[in-house]
Amino acid sequence: MQSLTYDVAPDTECVARFAPDLSTLSVSGIVWDGIMEASSVVGVNTEAQFKTECSLLSDIAKILSKSQHGQREKDHYTSFAKTLAWDRGRERGGGTISQRWVRSFEDWLTDPPPPEEHDPVSNPPQLGILSRSEFLDAFRVTMGTGKRIFMTNGGCFGRTSCEVKSDDLVCVILGCAMPMVLRPVDKHFEVVGEVYLDVIMHGECMVAVREGKRTLQEFELH
Repeated sequence: MQSLTYDVAPDTECVARFAPDLSTLSVSGIVWDGIMEASSVVGVNTEAQFKTECSLLSDIAKILSKSQHGQREKDHYTSFAKTLAWDRGRERGGGTISQRWVRSFEDWLTDPPPPEEHDPVSNPPQLGILSRSEFLDAFRVTMGTGKRIFMTNGGCFGRTSCEVKSDDLVCVILGCAMPMVLRPVDKHFEVVGEVYLDVIMHGECMVAVREGKRTLQEFELH
């Protein structure tokens, strides 16, 4: 095995070890949570069908997040709205999602869906409400390229273009810019792909490590 040392923070040095043929890579990281359920790909189904899936996941997540994290309902909707409509540019800019957007998301989620034959995701109806129109415009840009949403065991929402499934793990690999989904296979892991998970996009995993709530571990990736 060959090794490469790199810094991920002023007080954190890591070592990546890899086989000469690059078939195996060992890196340090953190398991944040497991995936409980994932939606279908947006664009395959109509907006009405996708909204039904979102509504079901939302109801389940509210129960889980309240029991495990004491999360307030408005925080739940804020996190879900960001998952559906917050892109990398807004995330990197550190912007705060507008509560007008959050309210428009709640309206979209709770309104009865229109007839499916008139409601494709690629061309949703104009609803005449500015904030909802802004949210839906951002939703189409963010989710309209083969994305799906998923929910973790702890009731948090994420977004990905990968085919994630139950029991996959959302992890932070030290040195990676985005959270990753890893799939346990025997005694190693396979990389499924990157994800957006609102609750760990700004260093929350390392804070959890320092507070003793999470631990660093080695991942052998194939």
